[in-house]
Amino acid sequence: MNATAFMFLHILAFQCPQCEKPVVESVLSPMRSLEPVDSTELIVSCPCGWSDGRLGAQARRHLVLPWSAPHESVPPDQEESSGEEDREEDTLNTL
Repeated sequence: MNATAFMFLHILAFQCPQCEKPVVESVLSPMRSLEPVDSTELIVSCPCGWSDGRLGAQARRHLVLPWSAPHESVPPDQEESSGEEDREEDTLNTL
């Protein structure tokens, strides 16, 4: 597998200020680190009609998962997201 082709899926869960339901956005990045995604501005839209720009850092939850092409396998050291740079693990279902 080409190491430069490996990506990480950042899943960000925001809370709609209008209806208070979760609004989920995703970002594909070559970096596992949260910082580049936290500083990215996303246009967040809720089915209730609300939409606005939000920084990734404003998400209530931030989950990072390894993401590879279907023909590539995930390197053993990247199978699970862990470590100090992970602010949240699999907690999106706790909203």
